[in-house]
Amino acid sequence: MAIRLEALKVRFRDPAGREVPVLDVPELTIEDGRRLCLVGGSGSGKTTLLHVLAGIVTPTEGRVLHGDVDLAALPEAERDRFRAEHVGYVFQTFNLLQSLSALENVALAGRFGGQRRADALARAQALLKRVDLAHRMDARPGTLSVGEQQRVGIARALMNRPGVVLADEPTANLDEARSEEVLALLEEVVAEEAATLVLVTHEREVQARFDDVVALKEISA
Repeated sequence: MAIRLEALKVRFRDPAGREVPVLDVPELTIEDGRRLCLVGGSGSGKTTLLHVLAGIVTPTEGRVLHGDVDLAALPEAERDRFRAEHVGYVFQTFNLLQSLSALENVALAGRFGGQRRADALARAQALLKRVDLAHRMDARPGTLSVGEQQRVGIARALMNRPGVVLADEPTANLDEARSEEVLALLEEVVAEEAATLVLVTHEREVQARFDDVVALKEISA
């Protein structure tokens, strides 16, 4: 799925009630199927931009187009539903529910996306097999290694066959070997699903894997 940002501005209010500018992106087009690495220093707004692309944060001004759908114009409930059905998100800190097994964590995303329970479980099992966790489906997150937890996160992100996958510093908590493993897997499964990938990072080793690297400061006003 293609994405286009138009005249995007995000401002937050500080404790004193003053508006603080966070993002100002006049225009950004991400073509369908593109593998984009977005880079910037700590506090530059990378994660906020991902949240805008996911519909988690509504911009103060501007449009956030996924195909012909402007996420910024949707009511909250419709925006949440669109995100569940069309956007996959890989978190830096995994965000797995500790009380659920790996299988249940992945399948839950399918339920949020409108899948029937049986279909969600079948899809979750297939994805966990794809990320080499067939033997860990019943394990709780607390018993998984950090690399295994991120693989569960990748499977969850792909649960609803999203047109867009967003990855927020997905290797920040991994060592070099696990980082290489997770990035290779993420690239492979996103390509298999024919999804658009937007990954943010400040790590040069991660940037080196991408031919398409954009610095946030280059697209900001």
